[in-house]
Amino acid sequence: MTDIFIVLTVSIAVSYGWGMRGTLLGGLRGAVLPGALLGMFLAVFSGNKIIAENFFIFAAAGASAMAFGGSETYGQTLGFIVHRNGDDYDPKKGYIAVFLKGALWQGIAGVILGIAFSAVGGKYYNGFDIIAVTALIPFVSFIGEQIFNKPYNKEEKRFPRIYFSLDRREEWGGNLLVLLMFLVFTFVRKDFYAFFFGIVGIIGGGAGFSLGMLLFDLISNPRKNGRFFAGKYNDYFSGWKAMEFTFGAVAGLAFAIYFIATKDTMLAERICNVREGEPVISSPLTPYSQLLSFVSLALVPVIKIFTIFEDKLGDYTVDHIERPVLYVFPMMLALSGCELSAKLNAFALIVFFASEKVVFERNKKAVSSRKIILGIIFGICTFASVLLCIFAEIPFIAYILMYTVFYLAADNVPLKKPKKSGISVLTYFVIQTLFLIITVILI
Repeated sequence: MTDIFIVLTVSIAVSYGWGMRGTLLGGLRGAVLPGALLGMFLAVFSGNKIIAENFFIFAAAGASAMAFGGSETYGQTLGFIVHRNGDDYDPKKGYIAVFLKGALWQGIAGVILGIAFSAVGGKYYNGFDIIAVTALIPFVSFIGEQIFNKPYNKEEKRFPRIYFSLDRREEWGGNLLVLLMFLVFTFVRKDFYAFFFGIVGIIGGGAGFSLGMLLFDLISNPRKNGRFFAGKYNDYFSGWKAMEFTFGAVAGLAFAIYFIATKDTMLAERICNVREGEPVISSPLTPYSQLLSFVSLALVPVIKIFTIFEDKLGDYTVDHIERPVLYVFPMMLALSGCELSAKLNAFALIVFFASEKVVFERNKKAVSSRKIILGIIFGICTFASVLLCIFAEIPFIAYILMYTVFYLAADNVPLKKPKKSGISVLTYFVIQTLFLIITVILI
């Protein structure tokens, strides 16, 4: 495939993932989808057969890495830009905020994916490096939140000095320190490929979120002459979805351009030693990879128990219990080359997230019979996905079908008559889905 086609494919894949993230799932759980798509397509386009065959390792690394930005609340932040007649209208503050949050989001994803590609050759890192740096994430994130996102007391209206919301808790400070930690880590280890992967993510994420917000503003608000962006067809456009699609497309474009520009030089030097019959990544965890994979899988339902007590514990506490288990630990395993864990987190966990959303949130007020039927259907899907990961070799096309067709189907349960803007969004999703499926068939 030509370089231009590769760049286009990656950009469309991340654009789709980002749009779907804001449609079916939000927060950290939704962000795993664009991260997985980014990681798996880069692996397939790497030019190395073994890397391409083990795409699920990079999908899992990308999924976990992209999830961290999901902790950054931005609903009220966007209001600074689009609420032109509101008391909160402050576009300068708004654009600074979305650039910062987009930069942190994609910067972390970029540097960690860069580390994943550098780790395969064993030249820049040993297994203990990966274990140590990933184990530090929760502690570094906590320190960053204490420095940048405190004090916070909504009732007493006590907020941090640097604050980009009206009254919501912000956590971008944790991501700032995590990103800085990884950039320093890669720079010290002279892994400039991963270091600049992170820098590209900072630029692409900041620019993508900002451009997306510019489009959101143009669609949502009339010009001085009273006319809207698309004139009489403006109702067919969703400003929010246009922002998400643009954010993903620009970030994916930046990553893809850097990937292609370094593919025959820096990347080739890292993956040239990957041979058939050898582990993709060698780590002290490798002998225990099967056991650790099952431990990671078993922890998912255990963590789910905490959500039952979310009203008492608070969503902030539950989120901080979930993150090490659902994202940090799987990232450690993926970057250590644990194949089963990578498959479970790049496939089964993403099926579970979608199923959980449909059954327990979107339809929690539905009649009992409907909830039972949906529970059975999506329960079977989740259980089957786990069995497939454990006992079968799932082809690349199956991952794509799950990320697209399955997610589109889940998003449209229950079936409702969409608004005009919903029709155009669904149409765009379908076009992206067809493009990605055809691309995979042609690879």
